[in-house]
Amino acid sequence: MSEERESREESAEEEIPLPETPPLPELPEVPQYRPNLPPSERRTLSEKQVLYQRMGMAYIIPATLIVPIILLTLLGAWLDTRLGRSPLFTLIGAIVGFAAGVLNMMRIINKLDR
Repeated sequence: MSEERESREESAEEEIPLPETPPLPELPEVPQYRPNLPPSERRTLSEKQVLYQRMGMAYIIPATLIVPIILLTLLGAWLDTRLGRSPLFTLIGAIVGFAAGVLNMMRIINKLDR
């Protein structure tokens, strides 16, 4: 029985040669298709359209300042009632909301200046 084990161990130790790997085939050439579209016409805005566009952005400025303040203050008040802290989260929400509102307002004003 030990002779059988030894012969099995010897056969397991012998390396079995692996077959050679075949070469990889070349990839076929893929055609490049581009759509035949008509040339696009670049629209230029009239002065009146540019004015209306700027007025629309100007009407957004108060909302971008007020909405974050209101939302984050209400969120802070809700957290205060849930966690039992009196004005801590309300004040933090108001301050962070004011900062976010001012940053949004400055971003929109910079867009108007372009």
